[in-house]
Order: sequence, then C-alpha cells, then structure tokens
Amino acid sequence: MNEHCGPYYLFCEVYGKTDQIEIVDESTLPDQTLVNDGLSLSIHGNIIDLVNAKLQNNNNNLSKLQYYNYLFPSNIEHTLTFYPTIKHNSIFTNNNRIVCVNNLKIKSSYAFINIPMKLNDVLICKVMDCDTNISAILLFGLTTCNPTSLQNQNLPDETATLIQQYSSFRWFIDNDINANISMYDELAFWFDSNGHVYLSINNRLPIQLKNQIPSSEINTLTLYPFFDLYGQITSLYLYNYGVQTNINFNNQSNARSLCLICFEHLADTQLLPCQCVLCNQCAAVIKRPSLLSDCPFDRKHITQIRPLP
Repeated sequence: MNEHCGPYYLFCEVYGKTDQIEIVDESTLPDQTLVNDGLSLSIHGNIIDLVNAKLQNNNNNLSKLQYYNYLFPSNIEHTLTFYPTIKHNSIFTNNNRIVCVNNLKIKSSYAFINIPMKLNDVLICKVMDCDTNISAILLFGLTTCNPTSLQNQNLPDETATLIQQYSSFRWFIDNDINANISMYDELAFWFDSNGHVYLSINNRLPIQLKNQIPSSEINTLTLYPFFDLYGQITSLYLYNYGVQTNINFNNQSNARSLCLICFEHLADTQLLPCQCVLCNQCAAVIKRPSLLSDCPFDRKHITQIRPLP
C-alpha cells in the first residue's frame, strides 16, 4: 500500500459461515517469545471453563465413549483418576478425571495417573480440548516414580529436566506422538510383553510409539502412566483401564463425527431434506429466520432440522 494515501481502515462483512467476530485487546495476547514454527500461541480462554461448558451444553454426551464403549459395562466403577496433588500448570475437575492446561505460556503441564499400568491393561482417555497452533501433539510416558513422591514438589518446566531431577526412577517416554489427533478423539494406550508401547486412535489400527520398556523387566517394574500436555492437546478426559485382548479393531462404531462448520461440537443434527449433518449449535444459527436457510454444504433450501437418533 502507498503509505502516503492512508490512513486505512479495516472492515469485513460478517456473512456466511462466520456469524461473530471478536476484537481482542493486545494486552490479552500470549507471550510472543513463545513461538512454535513461526506461529504464535493461539488466543485461548480459560480451558477448564470451556471444557465444563461443553459438557453442560451437550447433556453429557461428550462424557461418553463412542469408539471404545464396547470395552466397558455400563455400570463400571471409575477408579482411575489423575493424581490430584500435582498442580504444576494443571487443573483437575470432574473428580480428578479431567485435566486441563492452566497456562499456555508454561511449557509443561504434567498429569500423572494414580494406579499403575500392568501388562494387558489398556488405558482409555478422550481429547476434550485442542490448540492446533502448537506443532507438538502430546507426551505420553511410563515411570516407576510413584506420583505420591511428587506431592507438593516444585516441578521443572521441562520434562527432560524432570527426568534428570528424579533420575533415581525409570522413565519411558515418547516426547512427541507422531499422529493426527483431533478434538474428541478417543485414545487407547498399552504395552506388550516385548516392551513395545502402542496407541490406537478411535479404535483404528495401532501405531507403535518410541517408548521401549526392557522385556525382561515387564513383570517386575511398577509403571505409572503420565502425560505432559504442552502441545495441541490441552485437556484429557480419563476413563479406565480396559483389557487389551478385548480390543476389536473390526468393531463397527456408530460414533458421530466432528461438526465440519465449527470443529468444536459433535455432528448430532440433520438438515432436511438434504440430510447433511452438523452440530445443533451451527444448525440453529443457519436456520435463523433472518438468514437464507440454505445448507452450507450443498446450498439446498432447508425446511427443518432434527436431532440424530
């Protein structure tokens, strides 16, 4: 632009899929020294409030498993929790079954699980919030360090420093899981008798992680799972240990996909007569009398919306 022809004023037309724009004060921006691959960290609200609002607005549908529900009876007692006294940049809610990152400016957010993981256990958890502007995904590890020994300790901001500080314990970690993980994905972790650690996402075929446990020590080590949530995944919902041998990758699931409009809610509503699906929140906006009420996918006129069974 020719600088002598200014000043210039920014304007935009709020029409189409976008129905709201917020102007953000510079003072609320994250620390610009925390830059990841040329992208600054996203402007993020209070994550725990966002997660609680999602659970409330979805009538607890988000709290239920869709892909691994076949592993558990409906009346299962949830004894698995995150260890509540470790408060390094982590906030716990829902009886310590949900962990949220407290501050994206801090580079680690530890979440240790209270019960050791044994051979043939499969750890099931669900992604409740994501920040896709960060290139790293998630750190998953197993350690012989009992979380009670970390109670009220001043833990370092880097996982590598944590391991050095507690070098008397064994640590088996994958610093950055190489996988595509999205909002509300369900994650299953386990290890086999050869010491290989695996991850299955949404009951798909597993990938082998970089952690390697000596096979000769599989039955002698007491291993506690833990996460470092500095990465795209900023909140996890912990379920329970299932039985790894019960996993059936051919199991057909009726799981609902993520809404292709907002990428925040599950697609639980159908547009008629075209039968395209999206979330109830986006469907309610599109069907407003003040709008044209045309389907955003195929542009057909919408006569009504209805919830999926």
